[in-house]
Amino acid sequence: MRELSEVKEAVDLLSIYPESIAWSDFGDRGNACTGSFKLKDKEEIVEDALALAAVKICMPKGSMLHRKMARSVAKILNCRWVTYDWLIKVVARIVACGSYQDFKRMLSLSVAIKSGMKQRG
Repeated sequence: MRELSEVKEAVDLLSIYPESIAWSDFGDRGNACTGSFKLKDKEEIVEDALALAAVKICMPKGSMLHRKMARSVAKILNCRWVTYDWLIKVVARIVACGSYQDFKRMLSLSVAIKSGMKQRG
């Protein structure tokens, strides 16, 4: 995602459905499937930097959106708070993963699965 309007919409959706994201999987340690997060070449470095800048523009530090998302993510991760730097880095990694349409499909699927799991107990 490169368009600011798309990044803004994606960040807004993340703030509405934060429980649908495996937040810790996007940290520097990564996850068991992908390993630690490493940028391999110049193209990945540029993509990461542009995504980070877009998220900083769309979710300024101290904004209502930032505070709301930080509280939600901290609760999900069972911690008292998350830093702004960590949060924007993780959000940038999430939105850098593909197109806005792919992101919306992935989030819709995740929300549907969570809903189905809740219904089945």
